[in-house]
Amino acid sequence: MDKKEKSSLTLGRPDIIFIILVISLTAFGIFMLMSASAPRAYARNDETGLYFVNRQLIYVAIGAATAFLISSFKGTRFIISSTIFTWFVYLFTVLGLALTPFIGATANDTSLVRSINIGPVTIQFSEIAKFTVPLILAWWIATFYDKFTSKNIIANMKYILAPIILAAIPIVLVLVEKHKSATLILGCIFLVVLFVGNLNGKLVLLGLFGAILAG
Repeated sequence: MDKKEKSSLTLGRPDIIFIILVISLTAFGIFMLMSASAPRAYARNDETGLYFVNRQLIYVAIGAATAFLISSFKGTRFIISSTIFTWFVYLFTVLGLALTPFIGATANDTSLVRSINIGPVTIQFSEIAKFTVPLILAWWIATFYDKFTSKNIIANMKYILAPIILAAIPIVLVLVEKHKSATLILGCIFLVVLFVGNLNGKLVLLGLFGAILAG
């Protein structure tokens, strides 16, 4: 593929099955949130019991609008797929995760420090990592696909280990925050991207076995 072809981004048809799955999972999550958060919403003097659901729906609307923007315009697709954007997001996430234990704020009246308050804005970098980990993996796999998926594992070991280490850094930092649920989600994302990226299946299974032992 020459440079002209590589830089060309075409707008294909949306993946209907993927969209249906996302909508279904989102609806299921909202329903579960409604069931689990109602007592706490009532405790906040919210007669409807939908305080947390309404707040989550705002996030869903923002996410849907962002997804539409990225998928509909070549400019946003180009930015998202660019090397500069990928590394900026990655370094921003890792720096935020590294600083959280030192300058972060406790959450929900506990001793757990998982977010950083910047004025009225609260940033939880473990949530940003759920975007960063697949982003850095996808960028690396797309850039070095032939070497990443090569059957000659020994000769191309650095191209296989590098993205694994890059993804492991934010995952370990989230684990240090004692955010086990986010760590588990990131670990699953990590393994799924490696599998979809056609990494040698034996290595993926080995990684899964190692994660189980570590857990």
